[in-house]
Amino acid sequence: MKHAVFCFFIFCSSCLYAQGSKHDTAAVLKLLDSAKAYLDSDYDKAQQFAEAAKQQSKKIKYGRGQALAYKMLASVYYNKGEIPQAEEYTLIALEKLRVFGTLSEVSGATNLLGLIYMSQGKYYQAESYFHQLWQMSSSLKDTASMINALHNLGVVNHYKGEFDKTAKFYDQSLRLAERAKDEKRINANLRNLGMLYGSQREHEKEKFYIRKAMHGFKKANDRLSIAYCWQGLGTAHFNMLQFDSSLIAHGNALTIFEDLGKKDGVSQQLCNIADIYVQKEQYGNAKEFYNKSVVLLKQSNEKFGLILAYTGLANTHYAEEHPKIARQYYDSALSTAKEINAAWQMADVYYFLADFEAYNKNYKAAYEALTHYSKGKDTLLSAEKTKLVHELEAQYENEKKQKEIRDKQTEILYLKKTNQMYVWLWALSGFVALLIVLLLFNWIKHIRAKSKRAIEQEQAKKKAVELELEYKKKELTQLALHISNQNEFLESFKNNLKEATDEQQKKSLERELESKLVLDKQREDFEMNINLIHEDFFRKLQEKFPSLTENEKKLCAMLRLNLSSKEIASIQNISAKSVEMNRYRLRQKLQLNSEENLNVFLSSI
Repeated sequence: MKHAVFCFFIFCSSCLYAQGSKHDTAAVLKLLDSAKAYLDSDYDKAQQFAEAAKQQSKKIKYGRGQALAYKMLASVYYNKGEIPQAEEYTLIALEKLRVFGTLSEVSGATNLLGLIYMSQGKYYQAESYFHQLWQMSSSLKDTASMINALHNLGVVNHYKGEFDKTAKFYDQSLRLAERAKDEKRINANLRNLGMLYGSQREHEKEKFYIRKAMHGFKKANDRLSIAYCWQGLGTAHFNMLQFDSSLIAHGNALTIFEDLGKKDGVSQQLCNIADIYVQKEQYGNAKEFYNKSVVLLKQSNEKFGLILAYTGLANTHYAEEHPKIARQYYDSALSTAKEINAAWQMADVYYFLADFEAYNKNYKAAYEALTHYSKGKDTLLSAEKTKLVHELEAQYENEKKQKEIRDKQTEILYLKKTNQMYVWLWALSGFVALLIVLLLFNWIKHIRAKSKRAIEQEQAKKKAVELELEYKKKELTQLALHISNQNEFLESFKNNLKEATDEQQKKSLERELESKLVLDKQREDFEMNINLIHEDFFRKLQEKFPSLTENEKKLCAMLRLNLSSKEIASIQNISAKSVEMNRYRLRQKLQLNSEENLNVFLSSI
């Protein structure tokens, strides 16, 4: 679920580069002020005033007025959810503002362009513009824009899944807002901190920060921000399987968004409420809310939301055993995902589609869907694993260079000490020469033995590094073997499907495919990898908590990987509620109090 992103627009009343009279340019600025007044309440009126400002500016050849009018129109289109038009007008505004506008106005357009790219899922482009906003606002010493830049950098890194960077930017933005006593931006950062904890499955902290932010927004009577807080609370309750509480929270958010005329917020809440009804197996209600959401999403051309709504409708009709309708919605979700090249969403839809086709005994279609799913996931996982290998290699090379530097420093120090000793020896009298020789011999022998031990220790450290790298290679090898085996199976299944002639062979292939769909969840491979990768972790668990069963140890390992209850349930082929009960029993055995985080505790072992 998306986070709210706050965009603060800056307008100045100076009339630079105006060709018309002061009276004419003042009329343009007045039109822009009227458009700004309607920006969050009546999009049509805001657009009318901005268009009038644009036409008047062109008539009197007022460059700055045209730039600001384009920027205002871009803001209207962005709020209406018409993103391509918003992007086009913002780029025009930015080009003109760089000629006719102030640096403050350029920074405002830069921020808007970052928000537009973020809404399209173009996170790296958005992050680049937010960094530019930070640089410009810092040079202007514009505290409000600086807070906004840090806040938006936190949001875009949240979407990218880089939670450490997210926390850093939110913290910097919050501290700056507190120093400036900017209550609105303080509350915005508190709410997004709550969302960050939610991404890390710390839902009690998530609810605490969101409620704290909501209290501040209520004092300021900021209804739009209150709606986003209700949305955040609804998400937290949903992830904690508290569906009735989630329904109430999303219902409150929906009411406010409808009152404010925020179509994107309304469509999002309709989808969220439909998701809840699916969990409650109230499919009629779920379809009603999904369909309402689709209508609004089509109006605003919001593709990511459409993918989720279409997939939700497909799964709902599948659950009701309406295969033809379900297939149509799966196709709609796929075509929309392909249109915007949403790789993860495409893979997820293909996975649902493979299960759907196998259930309806359309084995060729199931095979094709499974092939697309496998290729999509393998491509994404391969990219992630390649990045991990490069990071490990870089780390190893860095450690090796540091060791070489330490060895050279040790050698230089040793030579200095040895040289000083020889000078002292030659100064001794002949009377003690023999004794000195004997002492020197013993001393050199001792130094050699010490050096030998030091070399052995360094070799042991080097061996440890090599073993660590070998361990990582084993992990990657396991993944490679899985991918290879899966591809071999798909190729074999394809050939067997072509050669199948009688009903008995087709039934045999049916059982084989159903078995593969279960195996595709990687239960067996996952069990093997868990035992391989967590040998040392299991040994420490056994020492500290000898009463743990094998299943409880495996649960500990999966929690240590930050898997969700739903993911663990899928791997173990049990219900999510059973996983939650197992977690509760595990906390009791580990003697954790209610304030201690189970995942953090296991990661510390």
